[in-house]
Amino acid sequence: MNILLVTDPYPPEIRAISVMMQELAEFLYKNGNSITVLTSMPQLKLIDSTTKADLPKHRVENGVNVIRAKIPFQNKNGFIFKALSQILSIPVLYKTYKLNNNETIDIIIVYSPPLPLGIIGIIFKKIYGSKFLLNIQDIFPQNAIDLGVIKNKYIIYIYELLEGFIYKHADLISTHTPGCKDYIRVKKHIDENKLITISNWVDTRKTNAKNKKSTYMEKFSLSNRFVIVSAGIIGPSQNIDLIIDIAERIADLKDICFLLLGNGYEANKIKSLVKKKNLKNVIINDFISESDYKLLIKETNLGLISLSTKNKTPVYPGKTLGFMASSLPIISFLHENSDGHKLIKDSNCGYTMVPINTEESEKLLRFVYDNRSNLNRLGVNGYNFCKLHFSRDVILLKYKNILQTLLNSQPNNY
Repeated sequence: MNILLVTDPYPPEIRAISVMMQELAEFLYKNGNSITVLTSMPQLKLIDSTTKADLPKHRVENGVNVIRAKIPFQNKNGFIFKALSQILSIPVLYKTYKLNNNETIDIIIVYSPPLPLGIIGIIFKKIYGSKFLLNIQDIFPQNAIDLGVIKNKYIIYIYELLEGFIYKHADLISTHTPGCKDYIRVKKHIDENKLITISNWVDTRKTNAKNKKSTYMEKFSLSNRFVIVSAGIIGPSQNIDLIIDIAERIADLKDICFLLLGNGYEANKIKSLVKKKNLKNVIINDFISESDYKLLIKETNLGLISLSTKNKTPVYPGKTLGFMASSLPIISFLHENSDGHKLIKDSNCGYTMVPINTEESEKLLRFVYDNRSNLNRLGVNGYNFCKLHFSRDVILLKYKNILQTLLNSQPNNY
């Protein structure tokens, strides 16, 4: 099969989903497919010493044909710039692909968000008669509406029209949790036969290695501390304000330190808040490489997951599986509808709650700390559950079989 994977995040950008997209592409190549990745120039922290100047628009990486395009306004903050960038990405990505590759396409896989990338899938479907698989990780625009990022009713209407148009033309829509699948089926009125659940995955063999030590524990002076780690985008969805409030309230527990790794729209605000409150138990650092991160979390005590209670869609952060694969127990503060609650309870890998207020959240953290002798057992539970249900090789084989079935299916002729 000739397969085109359209995704905004891709290595060397440091994000969990970047690694997943690379693993998917390389797996498909190793299984006899011709695979092209169409992506943007990376935006965030890059792996090790890689710079954007090192990245040509077109090169082969481990057998995968990778085409990168420079998208206007991509590195600008603010909703207007983000919207413009996403809209302009459509002609830019299309033109960049046509200049660098003239092969026909059997299957197009589009990772969303950003939602407008789905238009690329529709365009190539029409040109080549390809099958179009839409992989939804976050349900946009609903997540932005819930967080108050989009308030204008006309903009909401336009985005929801675009969402419905893309869903209609996709041959298959995949979500990574059953809750997201049910949400789209019920709220967006999508035929259940068009929806499937393909879980996100993690390489449990690689993350379970114990033969190396991280240098970051010493760098951050954390060797003798009880370290609670979180990593990823720092934005309105992550509810980091709650974590800062908890950190302030438990300052009497001198052993505890919160290590927040990442960057994003609200990073500077959070750094200013930590400085204003003079918190000595919070360290904020930019993204680190995937290899360093996997070594680091092996030496921490608790994985932290947090999402704003304003969220209404059933998602949970991708870092959850990374924690589980590293035998790291979890404490989570998630909105009521998140599938993360069920995952943590089913796997018995930690503690989870809806953070109704700061006081109750503080109580949970104090309880976890007081009962920290149980954490090793919970971490082992998480790893075993993850290996059984979210192993990379198992999920990618399922992905391969789904693509073969999709290729042989009747076309969606919208």
